[in-house]
Amino acid sequence: MEPFTRLGGTAAWLFIACAAGFAGGVWGSDEKAAEPALAGHIRNLEHPNARTREEAAAAIAALGPQAGDAIPALIRSLKEKIRLQNKEAPAALAAIGPAAVPALKAALACGDPYPRYEAISALRFMGPAAKDAVPELAAALKDENRFVVINACLALHDIGAAAGEAIPALADKLGDRVVGKHAAYALSAMAEPAVPALRKALKGNETFPAAVFALQRIGARAKEAVPELVQALDDDRRFQKAAEALGTMGPAALPAVPALVKRLEDAAHRPQAAATLGRIGPKAEGAVPALLKIVRSETVDRRGKPARDWCTPAIEAIGRIGPNAKAAEPLLLEALKDPAFRRRDAAAAALAAIGARPDVLLPALLACMKDPDRDLRAAVGDELVKLGAEHKAAGAELRKLLAHQDAAIRLDAACALLRMFRSDKDAAGAFLAALDPRDRKLCDLALSIARRLGPSGAPLVPSLRGLAAHEDPGIQARAKAALNAIEGPPGR
Repeated sequence: MEPFTRLGGTAAWLFIACAAGFAGGVWGSDEKAAEPALAGHIRNLEHPNARTREEAAAAIAALGPQAGDAIPALIRSLKEKIRLQNKEAPAALAAIGPAAVPALKAALACGDPYPRYEAISALRFMGPAAKDAVPELAAALKDENRFVVINACLALHDIGAAAGEAIPALADKLGDRVVGKHAAYALSAMAEPAVPALRKALKGNETFPAAVFALQRIGARAKEAVPELVQALDDDRRFQKAAEALGTMGPAALPAVPALVKRLEDAAHRPQAAATLGRIGPKAEGAVPALLKIVRSETVDRRGKPARDWCTPAIEAIGRIGPNAKAAEPLLLEALKDPAFRRRDAAAAALAAIGARPDVLLPALLACMKDPDRDLRAAVGDELVKLGAEHKAAGAELRKLLAHQDAAIRLDAACALLRMFRSDKDAAGAFLAALDPRDRKLCDLALSIARRLGPSGAPLVPSLRGLAAHEDPGIQARAKAALNAIEGPPGR
């Protein structure tokens, strides 16, 4: 094994895996041929050189389930952490699979926490195949070593739904400041069966944070917990987390709408209340009047300046509610003229989302294509593309912008045109004219915008390939990035 110690890390592991795979019949050899190789690997698990021991464990892992004879030696390497320490042993035992579970269960009874931790790691790597060890992992949640307990939580998470037997033991850990969130993470993998225990945990001050974290991860499948979460909205300390969890449940969180509308009156909780209403979606249409009230209002500080942007979260929520919020159309048109970019951007997206009439929407969006803010023009371009190529009037107006004095506006218009009408020669011509390395600033701008084109940028590919071979490394890099966005990464 000495030559392997002189190889680079990746090369060494690749060589070992290939050799072990060949010996184990991966390439069609007789399985019996693996036996002598396996015996050698087992002997090397007790080699005085740590690297040799790790290479042997990696080779055993490559053999997979047929390396069952190595289980006792691998377990010894877990227990004798000083003389036989082998960081690859847990992965090797996991690769062997369910045949290693009985030995790993026995290792959980070791007096030293190190082998207990490593045995749990092996079970964790095994995932659902380690389901027979769930009772032992549940018992490990009472271990005196917190690292062992946390690892047991992670193993139960990776086993998933098959670890339902551990729900009570995990629920008992939700109030632990160190372990609680890990226990919640494990419970989230068990989804619906864990919800009753989590609903109960929402009632305790110490268990609430971990329980709400688990429910947020479970999402709509935890809809049975909506009543408890709605109740939590009345508590200032719990509002934020409860609202976030309700937001992951979508339409199932409809009973929370009245409480969330009430919270819109509270400045401190207004942004999160609006965000959650938006995530509930079209069924939250009852909140539209309250959201419009926020858009109309303007909270100012003592100097007469806006204290905080309350409007943008409300506008975004209106957009998520969609066509059921059509009453917002006039206010959203006004918001397109707002001096704050975020509001203009949110209003443009919301107008499209609520299904504003094309004769109203198109002029408003096209006007935004002349906005000095590049991010807004990019966002509006996306909305124009969503409208589709059937809107010929939009194409005609965008072509007029190809003659605009601002090069960035010309290129953003060309980008939108190419994405809407892939064979648009005028738009392609505007880009090709800008892809001139003699004007470095304009060329860099064109290459940056070209990355948004995707496959629609096919007419630019010959010019981009030329720039990808340019002597300037900066131009080369940007041209290659644009090509990758249009054609996909090399080799695909």
